[in-house]
Amino acid sequence: MGLLSRPKKANGLSVQNRSNTYRTAPKVIPIKKRLKKMKPNTTGLYPHEILLLSYAPDYYTKTNKFPPFWWYRYGIKDVDKLLKSLRKKGFLKIGSL
Repeated sequence: MGLLSRPKKANGLSVQNRSNTYRTAPKVIPIKKRLKKMKPNTTGLYPHEILLLSYAPDYYTKTNKFPPFWWYRYGIKDVDKLLKSLRKKGFLKIGSL
């Protein structure tokens, strides 16, 4: 990197220090804003709901800890609320051991 060259931007913003370039987190777009540009599929589900259905067997009905990618990649803060919504719609059923 030369004296006058600029750091390249990846998915997030970049901040340059004297010795290193650091990437900050990309701007998160909340799911409500994303949904304005999307249409549900024929069953009435959006892409993030379909993805959550594939993760649902790993979660419990209470005391879940969700990975941060639900917020950073999809803009979903309350994953529990979305799970309950999918259950109400009939896409999930509580199982037993």
